[in-house]
Amino acid sequence: MMRLGILKQLFIRQELFAIVPRLYGNCVCNRDKRIVSSILKSGQSVQLIERFGADTPRSFIGVYAGTNLLNRNVLGFLDLEACKAEEIVDAADDVLADSVTTSPKIIRTIYTNKVPNIFLNAKKDPIHVAEAKIVSSRPDFYERVRRALSNRFVDYEVSAEVEDQIYCSFYSALDKIIFEKFLVSSWTHRSKLVNKLNDKRLRQLGQRLIYLNLPEIVSDRYKSAAKTVIRERWLTNDIDVPWMTMAKVEKQLLEIEAAGTINAQFCSQLQRYYKNKKVL
Repeated sequence: MMRLGILKQLFIRQELFAIVPRLYGNCVCNRDKRIVSSILKSGQSVQLIERFGADTPRSFIGVYAGTNLLNRNVLGFLDLEACKAEEIVDAADDVLADSVTTSPKIIRTIYTNKVPNIFLNAKKDPIHVAEAKIVSSRPDFYERVRRALSNRFVDYEVSAEVEDQIYCSFYSALDKIIFEKFLVSSWTHRSKLVNKLNDKRLRQLGQRLIYLNLPEIVSDRYKSAAKTVIRERWLTNDIDVPWMTMAKVEKQLLEIEAAGTINAQFCSQLQRYYKNKKVL
């Protein structure tokens, strides 16, 4: 089945290349974030094609508007059909902040590392050309948009749960090398690699995996602390926590029994199982 799927993909690529070679070439270029970035930063008006859910794809004409200071892969895209360039470049900072957050967005965010559908316009609209020149001549506008893009998530509260922190920032190139070794190593070797990680999130998640898969190689101190945390999380009565608890299981079992999905005897068996469930 997998071989058949690959053959279908190759056939589609060959047909696309034969029928519309220029479009095929543009799509291939969009896989390289450096090329995408250079096209956007060229100062020319470009076409962005996006699809939202099951809706029909939409086309936008716009220009580069700045780079996120915290993530160079995130670029601002000013929709030239949603505003007047000569007005937006002089807009107040709070207006620019709204432009990147509220809908419909005047300044969209493009992730260069997510293969965006960016295309240079073969036929240039004189109005778009003139507006692109206005924007590219205002480095101060780029700078203010950079700040707006960077501040977009600054006020968001960082979760206390490490699982929810993985997208907060990138880890270093050195950690990436160690992480790749971690994926293919034995659990014993992983216990040595995890201590070399600089990123606290990777280190914490790695230690958890080692404990859950080979607890005998972790220290007694870590093992004791892990058992305590797991027990406290499992037995908490707080219904707002994002993980599964004994209280939630009991509630769900009663709801399932009341709905007639399972009989009382089987429900009783499940309740006894979860009550007797041992903590790792």
